[in-house]
Amino acid sequence: MEKIVEKFIASQTKVNEDIGQALRNQYSMIRNLERTVGTIAQVLNERPNGELPPNTQVNPKYGDARKIHINVLNTPTIEVSKSTSVKKSDDLHVVQV
Repeated sequence: MEKIVEKFIASQTKVNEDIGQALRNQYSMIRNLERTVGTIAQVLNERPNGELPPNTQVNPKYGDARKIHINVLNTPTIEVSKSTSVKKSDDLHVVQV
């Protein structure tokens, strides 16, 4: 019976050491995250409200934003009857009444 208790104590000691190491690692990661969030908060607080940083970066998906053209067409709301036909023409939906 003594040997069983000694084995149990040895295994629990190992488990406790592993858990202690995991908790120390977790604490270290939390401290690093707190420092990172603190740095981000400080940078954001130093920037005036409503202003963008002077070194904005171009979104690689779209390239140079000055070359993007957006066409917007506002149309009044119309009621569609059964005799209405819809056809697609050059990425515009044309409704003929």
